[in-house]
Amino acid sequence: MIRRPPRSTLSSSSAASDVYKRQVPAPASAMPEAAVNRTAVNPSASIVSFMMPGEMEVISDSCIKHFGQKLVPGWLRVTNNRLLWTRQQDAFDKETDSAVALPSVDRLVPLYRAGHGDDGEDREVTAVYTKFNARPSVILSLPKHTALQLIQDFTKLGYGNNFVFNSFEAAAEGQAEQAEQAEHDGWLSRLCNTQLDDFRRQGVTNLNSAWRECHANRGFVLCSSYPEAFFVPKAMEDQEIVEVAKFRSSGRLPVLCWKNKHGFASITRCSQPMIGAFSKECASDQKLLLEIGATNVIDDTLHIFDCRPKVNARANMVAGKGYERGEQYSHITLEFLDIDNIHVMRDSLSKFLQVLEADFSSREIKKGYLQSVEDSMWPHHIKMVLSGAYQVCQKVTDPVEQSSVLVHCSDGWDRTPQLTALAMLMADPHYRTVEGQIGLIEQQWTGYGHRFSTRVGNACSESAALGIKFKPDQISPVFLQYIECIWQLMMQNPTAFEFNAYFLVTVLERLTNGRYGTFMFSTEKERADTQAATRTASVWTEVFQNIAEYKNPLYVQQESSIHRIEPDLSRIRVWEGFYCRGAELFDPRDGYMCVERALNRHFFSSLSTIEQQISHSRQALDGSAPLLNVTLAHLSRVDAAPGETEQVVTQDGPHAQVQVSL
Repeated sequence: MIRRPPRSTLSSSSAASDVYKRQVPAPASAMPEAAVNRTAVNPSASIVSFMMPGEMEVISDSCIKHFGQKLVPGWLRVTNNRLLWTRQQDAFDKETDSAVALPSVDRLVPLYRAGHGDDGEDREVTAVYTKFNARPSVILSLPKHTALQLIQDFTKLGYGNNFVFNSFEAAAEGQAEQAEQAEHDGWLSRLCNTQLDDFRRQGVTNLNSAWRECHANRGFVLCSSYPEAFFVPKAMEDQEIVEVAKFRSSGRLPVLCWKNKHGFASITRCSQPMIGAFSKECASDQKLLLEIGATNVIDDTLHIFDCRPKVNARANMVAGKGYERGEQYSHITLEFLDIDNIHVMRDSLSKFLQVLEADFSSREIKKGYLQSVEDSMWPHHIKMVLSGAYQVCQKVTDPVEQSSVLVHCSDGWDRTPQLTALAMLMADPHYRTVEGQIGLIEQQWTGYGHRFSTRVGNACSESAALGIKFKPDQISPVFLQYIECIWQLMMQNPTAFEFNAYFLVTVLERLTNGRYGTFMFSTEKERADTQAATRTASVWTEVFQNIAEYKNPLYVQQESSIHRIEPDLSRIRVWEGFYCRGAELFDPRDGYMCVERALNRHFFSSLSTIEQQISHSRQALDGSAPLLNVTLAHLSRVDAAPGETEQVVTQDGPHAQVQVSL
């Protein structure tokens, strides 16, 4: 066994108009289930052949699946992680059968009563909706007092399932410790850049740097939602850092996120100051902001972007918090970005998904589709996040000004990482690679305390011991918005990203399925307390093992470490391939996703063929020939028509001419 170092979610608005609810009529052939011709029989022991490690069956029963107007008999199994429906009792067909992760279930919608089953129990035709999904993942006729009740219990917000721990232990049982496994292990892999690795790349750790690594939070004594080490200006003493933490909400003091490698401008993040209605002051906090500005010898003015609407920030002053006042911080500028809070975003997504589910051919719906989408305000919120992030990016990459920026909202763990991470991605091509994006999520989201547990509804058996309290009004699609913003940028800049849209939908699927420790907890402290790195699987392990699956064949690598991309806010579109996916990872009718997947498979299959033929050519060369050492990882392109002698070009230059056929 490898040893490593040390959910109901977005609830639909009950006040929403019924006209936006897609009605699923009872099929014309509806009849008591006892009358349906069944082919399913009791499950055999071979069911384990398609069960995941650590997965155990809790209940099984015969069940009807609804395909439009068709009733298909089969077998239902509820396990400790999934709802499974199979047509055959001992085989799983990916084309026709259904598997839904229980932690990803958003709601169960009863459609109509289906009569009695073979066992005489009442059954209800129920649509199972997953998180962030406008279409039902599966429609089943469920026994009302057994299977349906069990699924409701398993999908209740805050239900403490132990699967995230059991599955890893079962998968790791009997495995030998191997270097190859460690290479692809998401907790260990060198491919997953740490914060320190990233700052080395930016030159922050150089001897002449104005920044230093601070360990005042060792043991998480200063701020439980920050990592134990972070970077602050060298001019700040640890005792001053302690004073600043006391003055910032939840102890989240200003720390470094990114520095322009070719200049002095930086992006820092924090939470709101505890100024209150009586304008409380903190000399150490004022000094820290002054020193952050002073690290930039081109422009020592610090530009603060407060993500909130100004009215919200002023309202927080009544609660003893607030924002930086000009009379106290004379060396700063302050701008409010008017990005709404988690409650507005939750309601907006609910309305947006209802619009995508609606049947606009119905005469009852008076508005058009596009108007209804706009009225949900979801595209507007996406625009506001992208606009705010680009303003940050512009400040730190401007060839003349290169101003430093501080970003915060209320507590600094929702809107703040949206802006810091997106601004870094817009400015720095490194974060547009697979490894760079994984590192960015690990640093700005999991490292600095985004509330994955309460925002997504991710709960496990350790949640109660950690003191995590799950409330419906704390659920919000904050991380989803971040991923969609990346998708919008990807659609506008198709050659700028090494990863593809399949990578993005995979991350979102694993965000909610309850199988990975990466998104199960909110802070580094929680992961340390639960020993997540040794007891759970990482989201990134499978990505590293199959990294070609997530690469974009159209990607053009940038030579410069600063290459800015700009969002076109007039071209924001609906991500129908994800939001209308139904039972799939993405909507199979989505043309872009289908073409992307086909192109990816063809491109990397062709490169694999070239690598094999190069290997054969190497073996044919005699000892006097120059050594030909080209691998798939080094290949950047192949020049020539199929079947001709081809010049193989690598990142190190041309190596030889070999005969290959594609």
